[in-house]
Amino acid sequence: SGIKVDPERLTALVLLGLKDRETFPLVFYRENCADMALRGEDINEAFIASSKALLITGTHFSTDGVYKASIQALDYAAKHNVQRVLDIDYRPVLWGLAGKADGETRFVADQKVSQHVQKILPRFDLIV
Repeated sequence: SGIKVDPERLTALVLLGLKDRETFPLVFYRENCADMALRGEDINEAFIASSKALLITGTHFSTDGVYKASIQALDYAAKHNVQRVLDIDYRPVLWGLAGKADGETRFVADQKVSQHVQKILPRFDLIV
């Protein structure tokens, strides 16, 4: 298994509200969760090499440490001909562009984020 337990951090928790047919805000309840603590040294090359595909979400490029871990995983995947998939999963609140309770906002234009994501796009075989 490639699962690592972090005894210092909780699993991410997001609450989905249903206000009406058009309004369904997300409230990001926890910060600094286990997935955002991932570091390059946590990435196991043999585990990546044994895979057919590697899926990374765009959220994991929003902080420096997880960005580096994701790049490490992408490097291993490329080295071992593993298909690389990016789920854009753009959530402005996780990029610091919206308030914690503003999970209803699904898009905030930001040149810095766009440039950051554009740099990594060529590293993927499939983008969803």
